[in-house]
Amino acid sequence: MRFEVEGLVRGKGRPRFVRTGGNAYTPRLSEHYENWIRWNAAAAIRGQPPLSGPLSIKVEAELSVPQSWSPKKRKAALSGELRPEVRPDFDNIAKIVADALSGICYWDDKQICTAVFVKRYAEEPRLVVEINEIGP
Repeated sequence: MRFEVEGLVRGKGRPRFVRTGGNAYTPRLSEHYENWIRWNAAAAIRGQPPLSGPLSIKVEAELSVPQSWSPKKRKAALSGELRPEVRPDFDNIAKIVADALSGICYWDDKQICTAVFVKRYAEEPRLVVEINEIGP
C-alpha cells in the first residue's frame, strides 16, 4: 500500500492543556494535518479493510528548498548533497503519520515492527508513505 500526501510536511504538535481541569487536547494544526493524511490514505486504499499482523512502514518527508538559497545551494539540496537538518523532527512526523493511519490502513500503530524514515529536499513538499505486511 503506497500513497502520497501533497503539501507542507508537518510534525505532531505537543498536546496542549486546559488550565481548568487539566484536560489535554491536540493542537488544531496537528488535527487538520492528521485528517489530511487520513483522507489521502482512505482515497488510496479505496475501501479495503485495515491490514492485520506485523507491518513495515516507510515514510519519506520531502521538504521544500528555502527560497532564499542560491541556485548553487538549491541544486545541491535537490541532488541530495545537502539534507534537511530542520524542523519538523523525524519523530514528530512519524508520530503524526502513525496516529493518522490507525483504523484506516491498519488497526493500531502497535502493529508497526519495522520503520524507515527519509527526510530530503524536493521541488514540491509532500509525504510518501508505503506500508507492507511482514511475512512470518
